[in-house]
Amino acid sequence: MSETIKVNKSADFREYVKQGGSKCPWCESMELDGSGFEFDANAVWQEVNCGDCKNRWIDIFTLTAVESVEGRVLSKAGDYER
Repeated sequence: MSETIKVNKSADFREYVKQGGSKCPWCESMELDGSGFEFDANAVWQEVNCGDCKNRWIDIFTLTAVESVEGRVLSKAGDYER
């Protein structure tokens, strides 16, 4: 069984989300692997693994926009906030 190697720094999840989830929040590797998606009425989530430091986490996706099949954006997040 392979050994899990943890990087000795705290994860920067704010930067990870800001960059669109492109690099490991611990070691900044781009060797990420995501499992299948799961969902419920409010969100979709996916377990993500770093191929380099072996840390694991869950990405959570929420609805941010609605687009018609023809490609026209009908609504974006924040349109109904007052």
